[in-house]
Amino acid sequence: MAKSKNNIKIMITRLITTIFFFGYFPIFPGTVGSFLGLIIYSLVYKNPAVYFLITFMLVILGFLYCGKAEYIFRKKDCKKIIIDDLCGQLVSLLFIPFSLNIAFLGFILFRAFDGLKVYPSKKIERFHGSLGIMGDDILAGIYANTALRILLFFNMPFLNN
Repeated sequence: MAKSKNNIKIMITRLITTIFFFGYFPIFPGTVGSFLGLIIYSLVYKNPAVYFLITFMLVILGFLYCGKAEYIFRKKDCKKIIIDDLCGQLVSLLFIPFSLNIAFLGFILFRAFDGLKVYPSKKIERFHGSLGIMGDDILAGIYANTALRILLFFNMPFLNN
């Protein structure tokens, strides 16, 4: 009985952290996670409160489960764990007005900041567990969100559809 309960917990952890097993995508699973964030953004952008709630809940789930997933996968920041990329992408577009150009640029900016590991992301990534997995992506999302806000402030013409 205890073993089956443990197997259920492991399956739930994998389900959440791989976002319904999209993390098992053979190439660029993190990019797949970010793309799923774009899909959520495009579906609920009209209701910022719902978007915020979804983002908040997924960030909480990420922090609760990523450390466990790291233990289950027996690898630090395993590439199959993509809830961090999903959450970072959602943060990058949080309270940003919708347009296809903005969504595309937000995607590019988030992936760039996530890949570049702008200070202090590299330091945060070195932590074990949930903080190391989630922290750098949340920070990359904040950087991308800030960059988008600056571009919107200056009313860059390429942001309009």
